[in-house]
Amino acid sequence: MLDLEIRAIADMRDLKQLRVFLLSQALWYPNYEHWVDDVCIPDVDHGHKTAIVAYSDGKVVGDAVFQPHKELPRTREFKNMRINPDFRRRDLGHFLLRQVEEENKGTFDRIVLDVDARQRTVVQFFQFCGYQPIMQMPLYSQHNLDIIMAKEFPAKDIYSLPAPR
Repeated sequence: MLDLEIRAIADMRDLKQLRVFLLSQALWYPNYEHWVDDVCIPDVDHGHKTAIVAYSDGKVVGDAVFQPHKELPRTREFKNMRINPDFRRRDLGHFLLRQVEEENKGTFDRIVLDVDARQRTVVQFFQFCGYQPIMQMPLYSQHNLDIIMAKEFPAKDIYSLPAPR
């Protein structure tokens, strides 16, 4: 039977488990280990980044890490999502993404993210979830393209709602 818990990082033990999970899911990113140890984990620990983590039987099986964009106002930056291969194709990634979209909704107008162009299924996943490619460029290596994607979350206009009956 599936035992699944999804929550924010609660303590140092959770943070250490997230670190181990992130390091086991490196893909092709150059200096990924440096990013995990010197940027991501300290930023989550200090509250600059938010991590939503999925656990099964007490082990991390998925994560979603995000932060306010450092330069673009009212923009959230989706930094990382990894799903354990045994938990893929169960909508866990979609659920984690929706949590990123709903957390403190109204404090941002868009979410931006980047995907390694070689990860076609990941690009398709984000397109299915409403993210549009806005440009391609090498972000992490001169030898590989990354696709920058965005999804807009316009403020609700109370005047466009139907009139009460």
